Amino acid sequence: FCTCCDYAANIEKATCTPEIADKEESLELKEVETPNVRTIEELVAFLNTSGKKFAKTLIYNADGKIVAVMVRGDRVVNETKLSNALGGVTELQMASAEEVRNATSAEVGFAGPIGIKVDALFVDNEVANMYNFIVGANKTGYHIINVNYNRDFQGIVGDFRNIEEGEKCPKCGGAITISRGTE
Repeated sequence: FCTCCDYAANIEKATCTPEIADKEESLELKEVETPNVRTIEELVAFLNTSGKKFAKTLIYNADGKIVAVMVRGDRVVNETKLSNALGGVTELQMASAEEVRNATSAEVGFAGPIGIKVDALFVDNEVANMYNFIVGANKTGYHIINVNYNRDFQGIVGDFRNIEEGEKCPKCGGAITISRGTE
């Protein structure tokens, strides 16, 4: 709920206001070797940067279709929003290691949007507004830096993440507070 107005929603439905990154001049794509570095936390330490410079690509099996969703590295995918964007799937689950390999030609932990083989790619609003960010290279042991939406890949853009404490209210811009409640 908002501390300044009457906005309130449960976590599955809460509208996120994307944090818009400062515009940067597009830099050249570069593949970087990242051996045995799979998680965002490991990448932050290995590349000495912030989780806000990463876009993670998570792959799901949605009623037999393989789909991917991208959110900023420090965000969490909202599976209810993803399911709704897919038209209300019956079963949505993380893809198996084999399904990930088929979609990316890489082991789990190195998925990225460039050249991914999925039925649909969903891109959170924040990722579509990031510049020169880091993604998996769809190649085991590698990531790509200086990636930009539209120039390097495209997908279905929307709100696909959980709202977080302290974010801006989508109605008035006030601070969002999260607490347990009864529906």
